[in-house]
Amino acid sequence: MEASQGGGSERDISNSSSSSTPVPAVATFWKEFDLEKERSVLDEQGLRIAENQENSQKNRRKLAESTRDFKKAANEEKLSLFNSLLKGYQEEVDNLTKRAKFGENAFLNIYQKLYEAPDPYPVLASIAVSISFSFLVFPLEYWLFF
Repeated sequence: MEASQGGGSERDISNSSSSSTPVPAVATFWKEFDLEKERSVLDEQGLRIAENQENSQKNRRKLAESTRDFKKAANEEKLSLFNSLLKGYQEEVDNLTKRAKFGENAFLNIYQKLYEAPDPYPVLASIAVSISFSFLVFPLEYWLFF
C-alpha cells in the first residue's frame, strides 16, 4: 500500500490514461456526488455510531450487574427477578439489532455511491502529464503573463 502512495508505482500513467474515463464525466460525477454533503452525513452517522456504542456499553454494564444480582438472589427471589432480567436482555438484543442495522445501512449507502464513482486517478494523472508537458513546451516567460 505504501508503494501506491509514493509516485504511482502501482499505476502506470501511460496505461491508465488510455483506459481512463473522460475528464468531463469524472468532473460531473464528483460535482453531483457533493463530497462536502457526504462528509456532513458521515459526520452525523459517526457521532450517532459513537453515541450508540457508549449507550451499548452502559447497558451491558447494567445487564452484567443485574445478572450478578440475579445469581446472588435467593431461589424464592429469582422468579420475580427473572422477568425483569429477561426483559433487559431482550431490550439489549433489540438495541444491538438497531445499532447493527444503522451501521450496515450507513456503510451500504456510501459503498453504493462510491461503487459508481469513476476512478479519478487516471484523469488526474493525465492532467498532471499535460501540465508537465506544457511547462516543457512553453518557456517560463509564457506562464508569467497569466
